[in-house]
Amino acid sequence: MPTNNPYQAPNADISQASDNTPYQPKVFAVHGRIGRLRYLAYGFLSMLIALPVFGIFGAIGGATSTEEGPGAIGGIALALLVVAYIALLVYSFILAKRRFNDINQTGWLSLLMLVPLVNFIVALILIFMPGTKTGNKYGQPPAANNIWVYLGSLIFPVIMIGVLAAVAIPAYQDYVERAQQYESMYQE
Repeated sequence: MPTNNPYQAPNADISQASDNTPYQPKVFAVHGRIGRLRYLAYGFLSMLIALPVFGIFGAIGGATSTEEGPGAIGGIALALLVVAYIALLVYSFILAKRRFNDINQTGWLSLLMLVPLVNFIVALILIFMPGTKTGNKYGQPPAANNIWVYLGSLIFPVIMIGVLAAVAIPAYQDYVERAQQYESMYQE
């Protein structure tokens, strides 16, 4: 016969708490842990979704504005742009919190991303520091990464290298061409 004694010791099953079975992280979860590659993949996925939204709302807001200011549609579009930006900012802090939890640190450290120069060091820590292999005070270890996580995390560096090459190669070719013109002017 169960009693409702408020002073009775709890009888919860704690056998699962010490179990180190991994769990499958969810993309939009607030709690739990995510590894380095998931942090990169989820962050890149959020940017892929947010940048076209920013472009559409910004273009609508800019196209409908006049010298007196944005029109009604432009004002709504700019307001939606601000809401989308705040949503992306909140999601990035949630990702940083979950990543800090993976390295057994408090999620409040994600606020360091607001401090200039410190945010660069924090980003390097989040990207390169491995998480704890076993369960920690923030939960069980995340499950092994699947092929989509690998692809999502590796696409970002490939795209960045492509963008840098697209800017650097023409600039270098222009520099070489001007140097040759300058050299030929002084050899005559």
